Formats: sequence, C-alpha cells, structure tokens
Amino acid sequence: MSCRSYSRPLQRAVTDFGADVAFEEARKKMQEHYGLEIPACMIRKITENHARAIGACNLKQVENEANTLIVEMDGSMVPIVELGKKKPGIDLRRTRKVTWKEAKLCFARSQSKVDT
Repeated sequence: MSCRSYSRPLQRAVTDFGADVAFEEARKKMQEHYGLEIPACMIRKITENHARAIGACNLKQVENEANTLIVEMDGSMVPIVELGKKKPGIDLRRTRKVTWKEAKLCFARSQSKVDT
C-alpha cells in the first residue's frame, strides 16, 4: 500500500465485504480480519467503483434471448493429492498431502428448451 491508495488484493477484500454487508459492518470486518482501519466511505467508494466496472463490461448478446431461465448449480468438495519431490530411496506415498477444493457445476436453459 502507498499513501491514499489501495492495492488490488486489498480492494478485492474490501469489495468482498462491501458487497456482502453494510459498509459500516464491512469496516468492522476489515478491522477484525486484517487489522486495518479503513473508513466506511472508502469501502463504499471502492465497492461502487468495482460495481461500475463490472456493469461497463460489454457482454456478447445471446441470439435467442429467453424471458425465463432455469438454472441449477451444485458444488462438491474434491480431494486433491499433492506429492512431494522425488528423491532416491524415499517412498512418494509417504510425502503425499491431501487438500480439498470446491468444484461447482452449473446448468442453465431457457424455459422452452430441454437442451442447455
């Protein structure tokens, strides 16, 4: 961070809290989680700037626009196995580490169609 500016990772955290709860509550969460005192007015400004940037994106128009979409999303935790570095005489099964990551699957279709 430099004077009167916020790094991109900090803006991401501020925007995450600012989009979820009221700006004053986001200020308290930033203090609690990161130990940073950020004014609620700056949290509002950063969050609204990112919201404007998202709205300014030019999304491709869908040829057959639907009035009603049927959407379903499901998530599941998937085990990821990471192996240590291979060294002579060391069994790699002893160096493995299992972590969990979330995988999400989304299905969307218009009300009048059966295909996605």
